Amino acid sequence: CPGWRAYYVDNVPDNVPAPQFWKRPEFRDVKSAEYAYRVHSGFLAQKYFTFGGQHIAGLYQQVGGITPGTPLRFSIYMQTWSCMAGDEWNICPTGAKSNSPSPMHTRVGIDPYGGTNPWSPNIVWSEDAWHRDAYDRVGPVEATVGADGAITVFVFGQAKWSLKHNDAYWDDAALIVAP
Repeated sequence: CPGWRAYYVDNVPDNVPAPQFWKRPEFRDVKSAEYAYRVHSGFLAQKYFTFGGQHIAGLYQQVGGITPGTPLRFSIYMQTWSCMAGDEWNICPTGAKSNSPSPMHTRVGIDPYGGTNPWSPNIVWSEDAWHRDAYDRVGPVEATVGADGAITVFVFGQAKWSLKHNDAYWDDAALIVAP
């Protein structure tokens, strides 16, 4: 999506138990004309996924020109879908609904100093969420803009198991002044 950048972990982290198929995810859009149930609103949503693997990945966007000290709130709608193929290769027997779903931990964060390192200790993260097969809101998370007047918002997902499909869909991000 315009203005967003992808990040991912190429090498298997030490804390991931028995990673069988660690992969770099693919990032692309998904169109409502093709998969209406994968878009929360409008015509497009952001998707990233691993095919036959597991991943740690996400997206971030920097926002500048904000008055330092402004309290902000960030949230986004997301859903996951994971599936093991059935009798036919690459055909999910449950279609749009997950089968044998992989736990995919998701969350959103704000770096109040505008940094772009998704592993920075400065990021304020929401609680983990897992929204399978239907959109729900992740967040909100709140932070106060630092002295430079820039922040960075992050979305994060970790597919815990290697499955034929491990997909994350993100749509309708909202960054607002917190009341």
